[in-house]
This record gives sequence, structure tokens and C-alpha cells, in this order.
Amino acid sequence: MLVGQTRRLPHYSCKQFVLGFRVSAFQICGVAQYPELEGCNVVLTGGANGIGAATVRSFREQGARVFFCDVDERAGETLAKELGPDCQFAKVDLEHEREIVHWVQRVAKKAKRIHVLVNNAARDPRIALEDTT
Repeated sequence: MLVGQTRRLPHYSCKQFVLGFRVSAFQICGVAQYPELEGCNVVLTGGANGIGAATVRSFREQGARVFFCDVDERAGETLAKELGPDCQFAKVDLEHEREIVHWVQRVAKKAKRIHVLVNNAARDPRIALEDTT
């Protein structure tokens, strides 16, 4: 591997079978299971990259229907496509209230009830410590 390259770890589908039974990657890895999340509607901000993307994946692995937004359209659409129709992405800039309202209205039409809300979005400009106040 060259300097600056990243290695993508394998992603395990939640449709694996062991001895004829459906199991998820969480069960294979011994991660806690939350069956009450099956079919729940999750709304998450900042879900296209990093911790947000991992959270989107985790909720999908648990069987939840996930609606997430981010300003990174390319990464968000790629993740939503990878995780299937129960994972829906919208490009939303949380600095613009009108975009937030429109997104929430679109989610409300598809999911009559929101069971989980995760406010994960953040702005990280990577300012050097000596330049901060």
C-alpha cells in the first residue's frame, strides 16, 4: 500500500446465512443486537462520512429504515445506493433552515413517525491549535 492510500475493510451484508439462518455481520462479530430497531425510522444528520456513515450502516444492519442528510452529495448517494432502498439520502446544508424544513417534510411523507433522531452533523475546518481562540 502506498503512502496516502486507504484500505477499505470488507462490509458484510445483513443477508448472510449460517446453517440456513439469516444472520447479520453484528451477530458474526458478536456485536449487540437491538431487534426493536427492526422497521424503525431513523433520521440522521451528517451521515455521509466518518462516524455518521458508520452510524447509518449500523442502523441498517439492525433493520432500521434510515433517512440521512449531508452536504457531501457524492458520498451520501454512494452510501445510500450501497445500503439499498431502506436507506435514503438527501443533500442538505444545515446552515439553511429552508433546506432543513423541506427535507423534514419529505421524510415525513415517507415515514409517518420518527423513532430515532441522531444529530451528528458538525463542521470541522481543521484549524491549527495556535490559531484558535
